[in-house]
Amino acid sequence: MYSILFRSSIFKALALCLLLLFGVRGEGYGQRVYADAQRNGTTGTVGSGSVTNPTFSIDASNLSNFTRLSASSAVLASGGAWQQLIFDRTFAGNTTIYIKLNVASSLLGGSVTLKTYSGSTANTDGNEVASSSNSFTAIDGTTYLAVTGNISFNAVRVTLSAPALLGSSTADIYYAFYEPVNKRCADVLGVSVGGTGISLGGGVSNPLNAVDNNLTTYSSLTGGLLGLGYTITQTAYFSNLSNPGDAATITFSLPSSLLQLSLFNNVTINLYSGNTLVNTGTIGSLLSLDLLGLLRSGQRYTVSLSSTPVFDRIEIAVATGVSLLTDFRIHEIQRTPAKPTVPIAYPQAQAVCYGQTATLTAAPTSSGSVLRWYNQVNDGTLLQEGSPYITPPITVAEGDTAFFYVAAAWNSACPAESERVKVAVVANSLPSITLSPLASMCQGETSVSIAYTTTTNSPTSYSITWTDSPTDFINVVNQMLTPNSINLSIPGSAAIGTYSGILKVKSANGCVSSEISFSVEIHPKPSPPHITAN
Repeated sequence: MYSILFRSSIFKALALCLLLLFGVRGEGYGQRVYADAQRNGTTGTVGSGSVTNPTFSIDASNLSNFTRLSASSAVLASGGAWQQLIFDRTFAGNTTIYIKLNVASSLLGGSVTLKTYSGSTANTDGNEVASSSNSFTAIDGTTYLAVTGNISFNAVRVTLSAPALLGSSTADIYYAFYEPVNKRCADVLGVSVGGTGISLGGGVSNPLNAVDNNLTTYSSLTGGLLGLGYTITQTAYFSNLSNPGDAATITFSLPSSLLQLSLFNNVTINLYSGNTLVNTGTIGSLLSLDLLGLLRSGQRYTVSLSSTPVFDRIEIAVATGVSLLTDFRIHEIQRTPAKPTVPIAYPQAQAVCYGQTATLTAAPTSSGSVLRWYNQVNDGTLLQEGSPYITPPITVAEGDTAFFYVAAAWNSACPAESERVKVAVVANSLPSITLSPLASMCQGETSVSIAYTTTTNSPTSYSITWTDSPTDFINVVNQMLTPNSINLSIPGSAAIGTYSGILKVKSANGCVSSEISFSVEIHPKPSPPHITAN
């Protein structure tokens, strides 16, 4: 059983403090299962409580309608009302049902009490089942209740009791639903904030910014002027459980002046199934050291904590009193596929020759996810969806490294994506050779040497392609490069004239130089001397 006392005088304070919840993005998506039967009644003095339009809360065809529970307190009479929302199936223990409602009161409001039942029908209550609940407030001002039965159940009862003092209150019940596990975008229903310990001025500002699908905005978790063992929390609630292996993906930043690596061991990601903690990890354990420069310059950083145990809540807990962390910024809390795997992960690098393309591959860790390739770790250009990705020609300075990044998402329209995995491509330098442009020989000779001087990047072999030459000039492929000169084989039948060729040299890593043109001139053989006998 869970009870929430709605009091008009403190509602706004509660909303801004521990129970600030926002972020509903939509209602009634196809895979949700709605309560489709109901029972209702009143408590206390006859006529003091009422139930209006009881079938509206089980009409999935119109989710804007609602059933109204009314309660009142007077000098001589008081009473409340209840409605039991019944599903057409039995849910296993630890299943969470969400109820959307809105509570209003004229003075001090009454309490809303929740109970779960098994074996309930439109004609019988069934048996009460132990449960636990949480509440959070949506961006439209209505309230969501998350109700988790400890064992199997099929119904939830919402009871509005009479106000504590004279006056009246109402609770508008829109619907109750369960959403099965699926591989669609995981929308956040809302967020809550909280804290433990002692702090002066600490808390969470702009909590909605952490779930608005806008990576440029953020919520701020601040520890205040003085903290004694103080922990600040912000929790995102999802409408269903994750798939096994899905990830909690957090994008965050810090003011550059606050960066100390030790701080991140005091920032914890806690994953819950209902109210049960199923997995936990620190931000510090997920950081990639090569990207810490982003944080040092105040830029965003994204980490993904994958989890085999399924979860429907992500809590970020910052121990400010211990770490002296005074401003932790959460840009987005998301549930995504796990980050993909790559065969050559940074700091390892794939090597290609300067000017060539690279074929990059990745494999989705979460079945059914799509891969997205980017040119930057944050923002940047979406280069391609799918694998493999063939890069443009790699034209960074020879010997330098080009970087690409790959992330996973559930589908092309899903803005939420995993941490981006860094992939490095090294541009190997091309070899070169300084070749004499011309070699000369006499007609009838079958070979000639062409000299070369300087080489770079250690060429080991050469190839020659003859251009505009008779077919009896034989091309050469990958011949060993000898010191100082290259021997050219020329057909003995070659006529007098100039013959052109192109030479390329290759290094041991397979990189090939640019084309180098050369010519061979064949001159007439001198006539034999005329000797006259005396």
